[in-house]
Amino acid sequence: MTSRFLRSFPFSLLAFLFLTAAPVHLLAQSAPVRWGKVTPEEIKLTHCAFDSTATAVVLADYGQIKLGYGNVLIERHRRIKILDRKGLNLANISIPYYIKNDLEKVTSVQAQTLNVDAKGKVTETEVPGKQMFDVDASENWREKRFTFTNVEAGSILEYRYTTVSENYFFLDAWLFQSEIPTLHSELRAFIPEGLDYRVLMQGRKLIAKYPQASVSQWSLDNVPALREESHVANHYDYAEKIRFQLAGYKRASSSLPGAGLEYVTTMTSWEKLAKELLDDERITRYLNRRGMAKDVLATLYAPADPELVRVQKIYNHVSHSLQWDGTHHLLTEQNLTALLDKKQGNSAEINLYLTLLLREAGIQANPVVLSTRQHGKVHVTYPLLSQFNHLIACAQVDGKELLLDATDRMRPYQLLADEDLNENAFLLDKDKPRWVPTKTNCPTRQTTSVEVDLNDPAKPLYRFSVRYEGYLALDKRLQFAKKGNKALANEVISHENQDFKLINAKVEHAEDPDEALLATLSYQPEGTGQASPSMVYFNPVLLNEFTENPFKQEQRFLPVELDYPQTRTYILNLKVPAGYQVQEMPKSVLMKFPGELAEFRYQVNRQNDLIQLLTTVNFKSSVIPSEYYDHLREFYDQIISKYREAIVFKKQ
Repeated sequence: MTSRFLRSFPFSLLAFLFLTAAPVHLLAQSAPVRWGKVTPEEIKLTHCAFDSTATAVVLADYGQIKLGYGNVLIERHRRIKILDRKGLNLANISIPYYIKNDLEKVTSVQAQTLNVDAKGKVTETEVPGKQMFDVDASENWREKRFTFTNVEAGSILEYRYTTVSENYFFLDAWLFQSEIPTLHSELRAFIPEGLDYRVLMQGRKLIAKYPQASVSQWSLDNVPALREESHVANHYDYAEKIRFQLAGYKRASSSLPGAGLEYVTTMTSWEKLAKELLDDERITRYLNRRGMAKDVLATLYAPADPELVRVQKIYNHVSHSLQWDGTHHLLTEQNLTALLDKKQGNSAEINLYLTLLLREAGIQANPVVLSTRQHGKVHVTYPLLSQFNHLIACAQVDGKELLLDATDRMRPYQLLADEDLNENAFLLDKDKPRWVPTKTNCPTRQTTSVEVDLNDPAKPLYRFSVRYEGYLALDKRLQFAKKGNKALANEVISHENQDFKLINAKVEHAEDPDEALLATLSYQPEGTGQASPSMVYFNPVLLNEFTENPFKQEQRFLPVELDYPQTRTYILNLKVPAGYQVQEMPKSVLMKFPGELAEFRYQVNRQNDLIQLLTTVNFKSSVIPSEYYDHLREFYDQIISKYREAIVFKKQ
C-alpha cells in the first residue's frame, strides 16, 4: 500500500503547495548552529551542569524536514563535545537508514573535528569521503559509518547529512535525547497546507512545553541522557520524541478548470485494522475450525459447569497440552492441525486455539493484540500494526472481561505474563473493537507467620508458615521447576550472623497454579549457642527480602517499574523466655509514600509475656515516577534499617 501510494502521489500538487505554503517565519530564522563556528561558551565548557557523570555532551542537534518534489529531505547537523577521555568512543558514528524498496538513502555527509588551542585558534580535521562506508546492518537496514580523527578531551565533533526518503506516510522520528546529555535539540518542519500530518509527541518535557500540536518548530534545552536503567522494560518508552504520520492530503476534485479540492484519507482507523486482522487467513484458519473444537471439548467439562469453571478448565487444557516456543507473534505460522501434532507453537497459535475452544464452549471470546513491555508502549493515536508483537485472548465472564495468555502451564488463568502488563491492549471485534487495560485479576501477596520457641535461648526453634499468591507464587514455582522442591526451604530463612538447619519442610500446591503456594518449615541454628546467656539479642525479622537497597545511583531520570503491585506481610509470635525480661524493643512505625504509592507498617505489641510483630510492605502501584526516586531510596533504607533492629532480653 505504501509503495503504491508513493508512486501515484500527486507530486505536481505537492510541489505547488510547498512553494506557496512554506512557513515564511521559519525560512527567515537563523539556524541555532553554524558549520565550523564555535561559540566561546562551547569552548569553555568542561562539564555538564545537570549530569556530573557525563563524559560528553551534545552541544546542538538541529534538524529540518522539507517536503520536495518526489521525496522528503531530513537535514541534520549535530555537534558533540568530548569532556573526558572516557567519551572518546563517541568518535565512532553510525547513521542508520531504511533500504527496503530503496525508500531511503543518506547523502551530503560532512564531518570534522574541531580543536581549540590555548590562544583560541581553531584547527579543523576533516573526515574525507573515502573514509566513510555504507555497511549492511540487517536485511532492511544499512548504516553510514565513519570515525573522527585527532580526537581528545576537549575536542568538538560535528557532522551533518541529509536523509532522502520516498516515504511520505511516516516521516523519520526526531529523538531529542541520546546516550549523552543534550544542551539543545531543535526540529523545524516545512509542511505544506495540502498535507495533513498527525503529530505525536512523547516525553514529559516536550508535552509540557508544547501542549498544542499546531506548531512547526520544536526545541528542548538541557535534556538528560537516555540510558538503560534497572527496573525499566524499554527506556525508549520515556524518550523525548516526535513523530509524524500522514493522515490525508488535498487534491483537485476533478480535472475541470476551477474544480475545488477534495480530501483524500491515507491513514487507516483502528476499526479497519481490526477487520483486516480478523479477515487474515492466518487467523481465520484457527477460529473457523469448529468441528475440531467440539471433539476436544466433549471431555473437558460438565454441561452444568458455570462459565468461569469452563474458562479455567479450557485454559488449563491448552496451557498443559501445548508448549510455547518462546516467541511472540501476532499471526500464526502453522495451521491448527500442525500445532496439535507438534504440541508446540508461538503465542498467537496457542491463544487463538484457546479462543476457538472458548467460543465453542458458549463463551464470548475474542483475540487481543498487544505490545510486550520489551517491545514498547502502544500509542493509541497511531493505528499501526507494527506497534504490536503479541496476541492473547479475552473471555467475557459474568459481564466482565478476563484476559488470558496460555503460554505457560505454571501460570494460573487469572495471571497474564508480566511482559503483557503494558497498560493496554486492543481487542479485535468486527462490531466493536476497543482498548482494554492489561491488568491481572489476582492479587500478588506473600504472608509469612512465624512461631518462635526461645525456652532454650541457646537452641531456639523457628516454625514458618508461608503463603504465596499471584506472581510471587509463580516465581517460586519456577524456582521449583529448576531446582526442585527443596529450593524454597533452603532459601526462606535469612540471618546475617548465623547459619540455620532445616528440621522439617512441607510444600503444598507446588504444581497446582490455581491454588496458593503453601510452605511449612521448621529451623534450628547450626551448632549450640551459649547456655543461659546473660543477654539475648534477637532479630524478629527472620524472613527478610530487604537486606540491600537495589537503588544505589544518586540520580535517576526514568521512572521505576516494579512489574506489578504487591504486598508482603510478616507476622511473628514470640513468648518471652522464662527467666528473662525485655530490656529493649523496636518501636512501631508507619511510613506512607507520597501519592500513597506505597506503605510500610512496622507494628510491635506486647501483652504480658507474648510479643507480636506485624510488618507490611505494600507497593500499591507498579510504577514510581522519577520525581519520587529519592523517596523510594529512603523508603528502602528505612525498611532495611528497621528490619535490623533487635529485641533485647536480659536474664533476671
